[in-house]
Amino acid sequence: MNKDDYPVETITTMGESRTLVTIPAGETVTYKFLSVPAEKIPKGDYEFGALVYTSIYVSGVNGAGGTVNFVSDTRSTPFTFDTDFPSTPQEWKDYEERQRAKLSEHVTPSGHAVAEDGYYRLISDTGQRSRWVYEFKKGAPSYKKELIYDSKGEAFLGRPVWQWEADLARKTLCSPGEPCPREGRWVGIKFAHRSWTADEYYLYGNRRFQAGETMPPVLGDGDSEVPYAHWKWFGA
Repeated sequence: MNKDDYPVETITTMGESRTLVTIPAGETVTYKFLSVPAEKIPKGDYEFGALVYTSIYVSGVNGAGGTVNFVSDTRSTPFTFDTDFPSTPQEWKDYEERQRAKLSEHVTPSGHAVAEDGYYRLISDTGQRSRWVYEFKKGAPSYKKELIYDSKGEAFLGRPVWQWEADLARKTLCSPGEPCPREGRWVGIKFAHRSWTADEYYLYGNRRFQAGETMPPVLGDGDSEVPYAHWKWFGA
């Protein structure tokens, strides 16, 4: 976090970018790191330790240098998380963005068991994406592609797979007057009771809401309120 305190040079070798800091002989430097939990953490008492991997090169000395790992001498004194992590809307947004990036390569073929709890979206190499996300528990078989339609109401082609999209801790369905459970695009829905439609809802509008924002009534034609309608999450 304090790299501006030192001369920093960034070089690219064989497509890999590296950041270099020069330490004069006989001197020391202090690096400050921002640590963010990689997983959800319940509130409670914790200790903290650090392990930093570096590569060191010694200017003017042939063959000197290599990989050097720095580790905490001891763990920190106990400290307390007063709330679960993530907790705030921004923490949830950042956490789910990291999870999507981390799990983007760990897709699940249609009909196979998923490896993590979450809301999943069906995507295909044809560019098709399911309109909705679907809830799956770890180890549960995902729906087969024949049961899902894409955002245009068409059957999936190609080789569709399920991709992690959001955490189960926050809902993807919300009633008017309730606080919005997650940031993103939402659409007003009402159960259609139509067997010939590609999905089971009438759709009303497409709006973006922030987490915690009070959800307004779902409006139909002529800006009249649609009775028995809800808001359903499209995606981030």
